[in-house]
Amino acid sequence: MSIELIIERRDRLTAPISIEEWLQFVATQADLRFRTEAHIAVNPINASKINVFAGDGEVEILVKDRWLPFFRHNRGKLITKYQENFEDPLNEVRIKIICVAKAMNSVIRTDADDEILNWKPL
Repeated sequence: MSIELIIERRDRLTAPISIEEWLQFVATQADLRFRTEAHIAVNPINASKINVFAGDGEVEILVKDRWLPFFRHNRGKLITKYQENFEDPLNEVRIKIICVAKAMNSVIRTDADDEILNWKPL
């Protein structure tokens, strides 16, 4: 089971994060960019490769000269895979997650439960 990290507004039903505001925010951030390359998946049965194209709201983050997956926009939420290194308050990606949540006037939680993560900037 994989756990996802989600940024969404407290009132997610009446105030979703629009794709337009996500695109506008990303355009203002030097350490974020829209993913343009397809993901390559491998069929476990015959090992054939499948290209899965990036969505309009899929974003990468620059960390130590490498572009890494960050968030994708999906139905009014920003979603990424949870990583254990997010537990470190000094983790660069975690710090940026907090920045994004604040800019979007949103909360951070996982899909494992509805409990809001109480991450604070340092």
